[in-house]
Amino acid sequence: MTLSRLLLFLLSASFLCQLYGDQKEIADTSAGKFITDTDTVAVKKKKQEITDSVFYESDLINYDAETRILNLRGKAVVKYQNIILTADTIVYNIDNNLFTATGTPHLIEGKDTTVGDYMAYNIKTRRGRVRYASTSMDDGYFTGQRIVKSDKNELYVDQGDYTTCAHIDTPDYYFYGKNIKLVPNDKIISRPVVLNIGDAPVAVLPYFIFPLERNRRSGFLTPVWGGHPTAGGYVDNIGYYFAPNDYLDFVVKGKVSEFREFVLQGSSSYAIKYLLNGSLSGRYAFDSEFRNSSRLWAIDYSHNQKLTPDGLTQLYGRGSLTSHKRFYEETSEIDEELLNQSLSANLSLTRRFESINASAALNWQRDYNLQTEALNEDLPSFSFSLPSRPLFPKSKEKIEDERWFNKIYVGYNTRGVNKHIEDKENFIKSSYRPGLSQSLDISAPQTLFGFLTINPSFSARVSSFYGAMDTTILRYDTTYIDTNYTLFPPFIDELSDIDWPLLKRDTLSYDSEGNPESIMVSRYQRKSAKRYYLTSGQDDRRYSDTDWPILKMDTITYDKYGNPDSIEVVRYNKRIIPVKDSYDTLLHDANWSAGVNLSTNLYGIYPIKIFNFAGLRHTLSPSISYSFHPRHDQAYEFYPIGIPYDRGYDKRRQIMGLRLHNQFDGKIVTPGKEGEKPTENKFPILTADLSTSYDFEKDSLNFSDLNLSASTSYKGLSVRFGSNFWLYDQRNNLHAPIMRDMTINFSTGTLGLKGKLWGGDLLFLDSLNEDNPVKYANAGPQDWSISLSPAYTYTLKRNYPTEIFTPEKYYSLSASASLKFTRNWGLQWSSVYNFVENQWVQNSIRINCDMECWDMRFEWRPEKLNPGYYFLINIKKIPEIKWEKRD
Repeated sequence: MTLSRLLLFLLSASFLCQLYGDQKEIADTSAGKFITDTDTVAVKKKKQEITDSVFYESDLINYDAETRILNLRGKAVVKYQNIILTADTIVYNIDNNLFTATGTPHLIEGKDTTVGDYMAYNIKTRRGRVRYASTSMDDGYFTGQRIVKSDKNELYVDQGDYTTCAHIDTPDYYFYGKNIKLVPNDKIISRPVVLNIGDAPVAVLPYFIFPLERNRRSGFLTPVWGGHPTAGGYVDNIGYYFAPNDYLDFVVKGKVSEFREFVLQGSSSYAIKYLLNGSLSGRYAFDSEFRNSSRLWAIDYSHNQKLTPDGLTQLYGRGSLTSHKRFYEETSEIDEELLNQSLSANLSLTRRFESINASAALNWQRDYNLQTEALNEDLPSFSFSLPSRPLFPKSKEKIEDERWFNKIYVGYNTRGVNKHIEDKENFIKSSYRPGLSQSLDISAPQTLFGFLTINPSFSARVSSFYGAMDTTILRYDTTYIDTNYTLFPPFIDELSDIDWPLLKRDTLSYDSEGNPESIMVSRYQRKSAKRYYLTSGQDDRRYSDTDWPILKMDTITYDKYGNPDSIEVVRYNKRIIPVKDSYDTLLHDANWSAGVNLSTNLYGIYPIKIFNFAGLRHTLSPSISYSFHPRHDQAYEFYPIGIPYDRGYDKRRQIMGLRLHNQFDGKIVTPGKEGEKPTENKFPILTADLSTSYDFEKDSLNFSDLNLSASTSYKGLSVRFGSNFWLYDQRNNLHAPIMRDMTINFSTGTLGLKGKLWGGDLLFLDSLNEDNPVKYANAGPQDWSISLSPAYTYTLKRNYPTEIFTPEKYYSLSASASLKFTRNWGLQWSSVYNFVENQWVQNSIRINCDMECWDMRFEWRPEKLNPGYYFLINIKKIPEIKWEKRD
């Protein structure tokens, strides 16, 4: 609530009354006459005083020139700018600069409202008070025995209540304070303060500060604490938020677990409209445990910036970096980070040249595999593209006169890279390999006889590399890869003597008293005929006992009952690696090819009329192509750095390609209203392709496999079919097509059902309160919904025509559901079904209650990957006041 503008009105009203009193246009006050009918008076002040008009009305208006008092009685209303004051009686004393309002005074200024039994305000001292008052300000509501307003627009409330609930007679919650001070758009200070839920006091503090500022402002974060019987206690969100201006902010916060594990996080966001935006976040984790001390870090960033006003030059990128593959496993509680198997990061500087329709880019790209620790990095790469354009452009004066040579198109592309590769699993040490590729493409599509399209083409490419290998294998080296990992509970129940029979148990060392100090334990379990697994939350399914035999298994620590508390497993894998000569020198690879393509489109109409179906159109697109590749001698094998090259082949290639494309479309005609044309709706029905090729240079088996693919969809259901056929039998004789493999896929996208349930609430929190049509405006039938995203793939494969097909099936299913019990209470569930383990995974169950002034959220994740729960109750308009619990 703010009364300052009302005081401006009262000040102006004094001049108004004097003016009208002297001229006797309102009433003859010396004779004691009153206006008995409802009057409205509007007076415009002098320009040097105020420029707005003041309006007031009442059943009775009286101005006494001797006492200089203005009386408005009976439905008194005063309006000035955005101020509206209503009361039974309003009295203004000009000499004392004081006005009083009685009889349910009601003051509205903008969004602030004040109601009381009595109001008084001095326009000179700019101080006011309200008795037995209620007021609204900054989306909050106050009630108190007395409210006093200072000249700084601050409110002082005696024995008052504060709530953000609009129903102040029966609020869901309120804070009671004996002495309350309100600073508009800043804070509320109260001492003491009592939190009441309904009418029941639940918490008391001797002193409290409520924030009212809704914009960004610097300050300390609200700490969060919790614990678990096995994981121990923690304190999170210890930090500070700093917002120096409207374009930039910083957050520094930390988490402490058992005074042993520390996670420090710093983040910043920035944005300048139409110019740049981005964010930078870093996390540093420190574990002070004596045996497993570690220091890990991770960085996430995003950036998007226009370097020139025209937007042709841009700098953008996003990515994640980490010091170790265990970072997310040990510190994160986010499912996406725990499921992620690789990290990528990139940064690109691009420039478009509109005058020549070209583009250039300078890129940094980094891909890191969290499982194998393989690193693949462009440090950096650059590219320049000159898209296809006419070699002989048409004359601007005679643009409609197009000749055949105007359809000769040429394009140029180049790409260079400095590739950094590390791959321990494949025995690739850290290496940097540069390379450059340039390509030139020429084509000349022409139309013959009005229906045939012939397109001759020519391509040339030159690739340069620094470093290569010989194509001849000198020898094979044998090596062993060791990998080790530690198993923690809950493996104790899984590693039982029944399921995991003891293979051997050796005492490795003894202490000074002769007791076993370290014990090596070896167990085995047979899961299938050939494969052996360790079933544990820390197990890596890539390591089987067949491919990765156990070298040793050591019990590191025991619990108080003598059971293994942590077990270290060491496995090894035998690898045979071919050895070749390498050359560290600049080498080149150049090659060219030429070809021609001939195609046309044939159309057929089938007048099939069934109900609204008006016809079927068939588009047949046959094409034949020929390509020529000269003999290419290549004595080197270049490193895989992303630069293309052609491996050597000892004779030329001549290949003819055959393709038959079919497109079936339907048409539905809906009759129009009288005098209107019917509506036509065309839609695709089926797409089918048939293709093969013939190699003129082969001595035998010139035809390649025949490929058949087809797809169709209808109202969300999509069906895709693909198959390959041999064209030769077991004796290599040309034969009718013999199926080699087949794949059919069914997918629906998202299937959804929704509807309404019962005609009213089954439960609500305020069942003991009187029915309130405003408060329960959303009561009635409640919504429910279910969505499924299934997909199914069935595959048949065989290696020889005489073999029996081997079937394979692949399923995927994600599902979600929601249910509104009442207008406030709701339930959501989402999950993914794992058909390998035959169970639902990534389960998430959420219960929420959305009340008028507060809400509650409970999330439960009953899963193996990231189990836990999260519980939150907070006041909507004061989110800093909350009760939060997580595990």
